[in-house]
Amino acid sequence: MRFLYTLILFLVGMGCSALLHAGNLKLSDGVLFVIAGILFQIWRKLD
Repeated sequence: MRFLYTLILFLVGMGCSALLHAGNLKLSDGVLFVIAGILFQIWRKLD
């Protein structure tokens, strides 16, 4: 389940990257989106 969540986050990040950079996909944007999602999950568990 966690892998699926990470994969969806990565795909969403790549989609946002494509929109922001007019079709030029940047892998780092996808990775940053995944990191942000993981941090958000940790933050919700702490709350």
